[in-house]
Amino acid sequence: MGTGYLGEFRLRWRHLAASALGVAAGYGVNNYLNNVFMPPLMQEFGWQSSDIALLGMAAATSVIVQPISGHLADRFGVRWIAAFGIACATAIYLALSMMSGSITTFFLLNTAQIVFSGATTGPVVYGRLIAESFDRARGLALALAICSPSIVGVAVVPLLSGYIEVEGWRAGYRMAAISTAVAGLIALMLVPPRNKLAEIAQTTAAPSAKPGFAEIRRNPAFALIVAGTFLCSLTIIMQTTQMKVILQGAGLTSAKAAWIISIYALGVIGGRLACGAALDRFPAHLVSAIAMGLPAVGLFILASGAASPALLALAVMLLGLSLGAEGDIGGYLAMTYFPVSVYSTMVGIVVGSISLAGALGSLILSLTLRQTGSFTHFLVLSAVAALVGSWQFWRLKAIARPDRTPLNPTKEEP
Repeated sequence: MGTGYLGEFRLRWRHLAASALGVAAGYGVNNYLNNVFMPPLMQEFGWQSSDIALLGMAAATSVIVQPISGHLADRFGVRWIAAFGIACATAIYLALSMMSGSITTFFLLNTAQIVFSGATTGPVVYGRLIAESFDRARGLALALAICSPSIVGVAVVPLLSGYIEVEGWRAGYRMAAISTAVAGLIALMLVPPRNKLAEIAQTTAAPSAKPGFAEIRRNPAFALIVAGTFLCSLTIIMQTTQMKVILQGAGLTSAKAAWIISIYALGVIGGRLACGAALDRFPAHLVSAIAMGLPAVGLFILASGAASPALLALAVMLLGLSLGAEGDIGGYLAMTYFPVSVYSTMVGIVVGSISLAGALGSLILSLTLRQTGSFTHFLVLSAVAALVGSWQFWRLKAIARPDRTPLNPTKEEP
């Protein structure tokens, strides 16, 4: 193989650009847009925070739809599945701009976003472009692609917020629809023709004639990856909704807690990039075990009752680093231990396990808070689960990695 580490980026820039722009224009940016739209919607329609909190229940649909969309991407390629998702995302934004105030309608449209847009415009689908084209630098390439919604969020959210203040939230949703359609179409145009070597590898990947769940289930790495991901993801909902509450409960002021949460956001981006680069240089089982075990340290610090701002900042940083790394690890391990023919299906299952863990974790958190009024029990339980989960990733060391057909020829396709 004559292509070096950085040479892959030069030869495969279209794959990376299409993946990054596609993910940025997809459902992932909603995590940032929703914070802009919620205040004017709640003010105009009189919705309560307790009502909006129920939106998290819709994420449970990911357990089913993510593996299905991944399987479809494996069968039919990225372009067709992503095109469907872009069309749905545009239509849903336009429908949101025409709401009359029914919160039931709002819930249904948000659920439709997760099912039809979230499952078809995220890393599960677009990550396949990286799997088909990168070999030496696939960890960093995947990290760069997944980081794109965060980068867009930082750049676009202030502009969109100002636009909504002047033109109103309906105009804001229409702008989101136009932006999604334009950026999505550019991403589709950047998607190269399906990699011929990938197609050959898929059609000759005996014993199964078609990629699917049976081929994944037979792989001994499957149970370890899914179990490890699940056990390390119980705190997802807590991290995104209750972090400031925990920090203020430890005695920090609102301003100091907000400052530490900003460190958490930086940790997510830093963890994603650092983990991606590390996966390209060190054994995958080692990097995965360390990165996914980091939350245990942070959770034990939070459970200890520590009041030092520096120590609390360290705990939150570790949680952010691990959450960022998690996005890289699932995709990278799918590339490493499974044939490319089932890449998106496997990543869809991993993402579904994260959603399931988040739902179970939120239920456990609710029960422990009602019974004890404290986060301590949940934090300790989650820390132990993270340690057990990281051990599952370490156990991948004993599993042989299958031969992987090189998918990045030294010459660019015409």
